[in-house]
Parts: sequence; C-alpha cells; structure tokens
Amino acid sequence: LNMPYSEGNRHTSTFGHWRNRVLLPALAVMLWACAGPQMKQDVERPEPSYAQPPATSGVLAEMAQRVHAENGPEYSGFHLLDGSHESLAWRLALIDSAVSSIDIMTYLWYPDASGRLVLERAVLAARRGVHVRLVVDDLMTVGQEQLLADLERQPNIELRLFNPWKKRDVVSRGGEMIAEMERLNTRMHDKLLIADGRAAILGGRNIGDHYFGLNKNYNFHDLDVLAFGEIAQESNGMFDEFWNSEWVASAKQLTTQPDPERAAASWAKLQQRNRDAEELSSSPIEPKDWTQDFADLEPRLHPGTGDLVYDQVSAEGVTQGMLGQMFAISDKAEEELLITNAYIIPGERGMAFFRALNDRGVDVRILTNSLASHDVPAVNSHYEPWRDDI
Repeated sequence: LNMPYSEGNRHTSTFGHWRNRVLLPALAVMLWACAGPQMKQDVERPEPSYAQPPATSGVLAEMAQRVHAENGPEYSGFHLLDGSHESLAWRLALIDSAVSSIDIMTYLWYPDASGRLVLERAVLAARRGVHVRLVVDDLMTVGQEQLLADLERQPNIELRLFNPWKKRDVVSRGGEMIAEMERLNTRMHDKLLIADGRAAILGGRNIGDHYFGLNKNYNFHDLDVLAFGEIAQESNGMFDEFWNSEWVASAKQLTTQPDPERAAASWAKLQQRNRDAEELSSSPIEPKDWTQDFADLEPRLHPGTGDLVYDQVSAEGVTQGMLGQMFAISDKAEEELLITNAYIIPGERGMAFFRALNDRGVDVRILTNSLASHDVPAVNSHYEPWRDDI
C-alpha cells in the first residue's frame, strides 16, 4: 500500500489484482470479527474517584507510623527488591496484609502461574472487604474479555483499561493499530502496587513468571523498591491521575456480559491450577500472616525522603517528562553516579552530560545488557554507535 502515486497506472493495476486476491477475503474476516467482543460505541466516562485515606490500623500502617515517629512525617523506609522470588513474595505480603485498599497498575499481567496467584490473592482481599482498584494497559488483553467482565462485577473490585482497543479480536486490533498508530502506540508502562496507602512497590517488574524467576525458558532480572510511609501516599496521587484520566475506560464498557456461572467455574479452576503449579512450590499458596516477615524486614529498611517521578497523563496523551527529570536528579551528583539500565542510548545530550560530570570530578559507572542478555536486539543497533564515545 506504500506504492508511490507518481507511477500511476502500473501500480494501480497491481493494486487492483492484489486487492481481489487478498484484501476482500481479509475484509470478510474483519467484518466477521466485528461481531466479537468490543468496547461500547459510546463509552461512558466513569465518575472521578480517589484513593481512600491511609489506613490507621494493620501491620502496614504500624510500619509506616514507626518510620514517621523515628525520622519525621516526610520520611519513608525503603528496601530494594533485587531478587525475583523476593519480589513476588513481598507483593503477596502487601496484598495479604491490606485492611482497607489495594491499588495495582501494570503494563502486562500474564495469565501464567504468578499472574494467577496474584489475581487470586487480590480477589480474596476484595472478598474480605478490601477495596481493590486495578488499571491494566490494554495492549495484550486479547481473548481475556470474559475474565475482565467477570472480574469487574466482583464485589469491591474496580477494573479499568488504559487506552483500550475498540474492537477486541486479533484481526481488528491489527487494523486499528494501522489506522490509529499514534494513539495506540501510547502505552502505560508503569508498574505500581499500593496497599492501605501505607506501603508501595514501584519499579520494573510486570506481573508474570519471567519477571519473578519462574519461567522455565528465560527470565528477566529486574529491580523494584518496597517503601513504607510518605512515598506510598505520593503513589496514591500517581495512581489517581491515571485512574481518572481520559485514557482509561471501565471494563463495564465491554460488550461482553458477565457470566456468574462461568465465573464460579473459572474461579475453582484457577485455584486448583495454583495449587497444582510446580512453579509456585516455593511461594505461599494460601494467604498468610506476614507480621513476623515485616518485623524481620524493619531493621533493614533505609529511612530517607524521596520524590516520585513519573510521566504525566492528560487528554493529549502521556507527557514524556522523565528524561529531563532524570538529568536533573543525576546532575546533583558530587562524587559518583551509578546507573543500572537495560537499554543505554545516550545520544549527544547524554554524552555531553557525562563529559560535564567527568570534568567536575564525578565518576560515572554504567551497568547495562549485552546483546546476548536481552530480548530487544534493535536497542543494541542504536547503542553501538555510542560505545566508543562511552
């Protein structure tokens, strides 16, 4: 379809021949697909709603209150989650320990062993009265419409989709991507879990086996931070900004209708699969009391103040403000700047910045992937021209 019009008739005739053999059957498939799951034509904007006040009871509130009492109200207690298995465990710990609210936003939520386990725990939290809000990027939810519709109808659970597809099947998604590339290339890459407005996990891990060291073929090594205190309340503000943005739609706007009988059967199947999953043999399958685990963690927390930095979302889209903010933070270095990042493409601005730091005596150390150790080789084609300069 990228044939130049200046060559006129030859390409017109080629297109006519090609159209009859390919486009008309494809159109028939797409028209058939239109009868499948969709978003409603006139999507109703949900009323704005906001995070609940921080909980005043429970182990998470007690942890945050002790951080504040010992250091000041603007402080948080931080713990880096470097280990993959540890990262899953602490997610389960926050969900199991919440007494009032759980907010989860993620780019990808896979229907594998860890994805099912986190989902089960969130549903069980809702059933004991915790208010659960979920925001998931709609990029990879193909085929999950019944689950989404049933989940939204569960008591105490609200589910919203970021930048949702209008038509839900694979064929129509491809056509919609081509027609609206700029809109559909705007994705919500954030990963955030907040419990009781008192504790939060922020960082790089989506919800899926290869983020938690459970995949048998390959795994990502990533990094999160677990925090108690003020930063959790700041995280509520970030979550609410996305939750109330024009870029999300409630799962109630799907044309798929909830099916209570099917939902009950799916729930029983999910629970059984979790108990049979070999990948989860080292994880607590049933909710547990994590009080002792939190007590053991507390002496290892690093108290400090922090600013939550993230891209803003507005009616026009997601404002890419991270780059400037990262330069501003890094420019505060007086002796050493340590960078761990999956992809390093510094550009002229980045190289000038590193040279300026060197000129004033700051050591810059960068840890990144080799070509063999990640799954986006195109990145290295952009990184390669900068290797000599670095």
